[in-house]
Amino acid sequence: MTILAFGYIRRSSYKQQENNSVEIQKAHIQEFARRKGMEVPNDFIFIEDVTSAFSKRASKRKELMLMQQMMIESNIPRVIFYEESRMDRTGYTFVLDFYRPLSEKLPDIEVYTTNSDEPFNPDHPQTKIALLLYRMDIRPGSKVPYGYDQIDKKLVPNENAEIVTFIYFLQSWGMSMAKIAAILNEAIFTNSYCQMSLSMFTI
Repeated sequence: MTILAFGYIRRSSYKQQENNSVEIQKAHIQEFARRKGMEVPNDFIFIEDVTSAFSKRASKRKELMLMQQMMIESNIPRVIFYEESRMDRTGYTFVLDFYRPLSEKLPDIEVYTTNSDEPFNPDHPQTKIALLLYRMDIRPGSKVPYGYDQIDKKLVPNENAEIVTFIYFLQSWGMSMAKIAAILNEAIFTNSYCQMSLSMFTI
């Protein structure tokens, strides 16, 4: 029995038209599918050309939304991306606009990237960190993101990493930055108030 899957390729700029980006992504997707015992027919591959995932949230990407609809209509719950950066650069709209609505229609959804044998899980801490890092577009010489330290050229979570993960969690459920800021400010105030109250009872 043939196990069919969809594939999604995103080329973000005109510059990438010159570096075989589509061919590279397609080759990795096809190889991953073969290794997992799946088949991705050419007409099951959706190519989003010259589309930034920074400036366009997932719901505004035409091919991604078309693929979502095709997955629902065909009842095929599997799709393969080259990597998380092809899914999203905002840190949350892929989960909010694509993954969660699709999982409501296809409860057995399996979203893969070619760099992991495990299905994409938006609630896994490592997934949240990966999407956040792609949002920050970490490159050599760029500023180390909040919540991380750079040790031996690697990003290592520090004591503020949990705050970053919490911000991602709130964004993934559609909360605005203003609402998130209000929640964080309230948490800081409450924590400071509790510490002050406890100090009154300290001998």
